[in-house]
Amino acid sequence: MSERAAIPKRIEFIDAMPLTAVGKIFRPTLRQNIAEQVICELLAEKSMDGTVTSEIEKKRGLVLRIDVTDKAKVGEVKKLVEGYIFTSEVI
Repeated sequence: MSERAAIPKRIEFIDAMPLTAVGKIFRPTLRQNIAEQVICELLAEKSMDGTVTSEIEKKRGLVLRIDVTDKAKVGEVKKLVEGYIFTSEVI
C-alpha cells in the first residue's frame, strides 16, 4: 500500500532546542510552547483577548490556563478549546 508522506502544517524556527540534563531534546517543553502559541492565535483569530499560560503537571500532564479578559466569553472559549488533547482551564 503506497501512502503519501506526512506534510507538516507549519514550520517554526527557534533559537535553541530545550534539552534534558543528558542532552536529549525535551519534547514536553516543545509541546507546551506550541500549544500556547496555537491557543493565542486561535483567540486572536476570534477577536478575543486573554492570556495563555501553561505548565506540565505530574498527574494531568500539559495544562493550559486561559485567562479571558471579557468574562462573558468564557463559555465560548471553553467550546473553542474542548477538542484539544491537553487539559485547559478557562477563567
